[in-house]
Amino acid sequence: MVKLNVVLILCLAVCSANLVAQCKSWENYPDGIQKAKEQHMFYREFFNSKKYTEAFPIWEKLFVHVQAPKDAPRRHLKDGIKMYQEFMKKTEDVAKQQGHLQQMVQLYDQLATCTGEKSTDRAFQAYYMYRFKADLSSIVSVAQKAIELGKHNTHETVFVPYAASAIRLFKNKEATISKTRLLEIYEELKTIVIHHRTNKSKKLDAYETKWAKVQALFQEVDSKFKIFDCNHHIQKYRLKYKDYYNNTKQLDAYISVLAQKCGNDNSYVQELVERKAVLKDSLTHEQEKNCLQNCPPYEQAQLLERLERIPEAMEAYKKALLQAESDSLPKSEIAYKLAYYYYLTAPNYPTALKYCKQAIKLSPQWGDPYILLGLIYAASAKDCGTDDWDSRVVYWPAVDTWEKAKAVDLSTTKRANDYILKYSKHFPTVSQGFQRGLKEGDDYTINCWIKVKTTVRLRKSH
Repeated sequence: MVKLNVVLILCLAVCSANLVAQCKSWENYPDGIQKAKEQHMFYREFFNSKKYTEAFPIWEKLFVHVQAPKDAPRRHLKDGIKMYQEFMKKTEDVAKQQGHLQQMVQLYDQLATCTGEKSTDRAFQAYYMYRFKADLSSIVSVAQKAIELGKHNTHETVFVPYAASAIRLFKNKEATISKTRLLEIYEELKTIVIHHRTNKSKKLDAYETKWAKVQALFQEVDSKFKIFDCNHHIQKYRLKYKDYYNNTKQLDAYISVLAQKCGNDNSYVQELVERKAVLKDSLTHEQEKNCLQNCPPYEQAQLLERLERIPEAMEAYKKALLQAESDSLPKSEIAYKLAYYYYLTAPNYPTALKYCKQAIKLSPQWGDPYILLGLIYAASAKDCGTDDWDSRVVYWPAVDTWEKAKAVDLSTTKRANDYILKYSKHFPTVSQGFQRGLKEGDDYTINCWIKVKTTVRLRKSH
């Protein structure tokens, strides 16, 4: 049995070698050129109608004798490749997929022998090898060939198969892909993208899409294996926060990222921290100074907010809200900011309530103002009445607004649920309600300054 397997393997190897070596045209067909061309037209009718099952046996018999006809030397080879690709897509049988895959790979090699190596052919070969789980080292080898041939014009299809296969080999601690080699692959692909950016390629969007996927793959492996050095992160995030040197908000984000990647003691991180101190402590920066004197109130408010001069920012936001007659300014966001600051920094709950309701009126489908309104109600517990009952009933309208937040804006669901769980524990007890002739679900009006109608909710005594 072992001898039989060895003979079979040797036979396949010899047969494959002979197949690759053949690049015959019409005259090699035993029944003559005219009959060969008839068989060609016959299988092509099925092929063009995507009836690959019907086309294949005719193509296969013809291909034994005619691999590269002179007038279209790539046609039979490319058609065979296409049919094997379609057969792989349509079967879930792994053994059949691998058989089709092997035949496809042989045809790609024969295509190169008969018509010359082409980068795009190897790029798509790598893609289908990756898609149908060929040997990782083989995928990387074919992808490398595509890039050697195509250089800056290598088809973007090869990006993910090349990167993903190399990364898996690296994770598996294969000797063929070291950390150094993995970074070289990253730079190879990056260079191709930069070329298309520089030359404003018509296919730039396609390259950018594939490059984003490659970056995500490398970011994932970097998070575990720390393959990138500090300089890589400095350059990467400098592009993201390109206005960082004169923008305190971007500078904060840039410092935060680099401190994680390079450490707080890194000299460049320290330099950025010093720059932040200069920006934060001084209004002499010409751009900021000019804006505080000449910018519209909304822009002034944003600048003052970044500088952490909150009382002045609140005054500027109030002016902006009064001037916001058109939809060009985010009136609901301005009202919400004012509500938030009056709730948190003043605090002035009635004023916070006023602006919060204004934000809700302007953007009734935005959940954040409802969340804040509930917090304002809850924070008023100590100001509403002198006894335990009056202090606790204000949690009812708070829960009402958090339920409303969930109903209008699903993104607030988790926060709303967390607050509901937290404050429901402070509801009045069933016995307290009984003493006042109230039961679960009754209507109730809060007579405190918030003056709002709500529903009785009671908890069992502990």
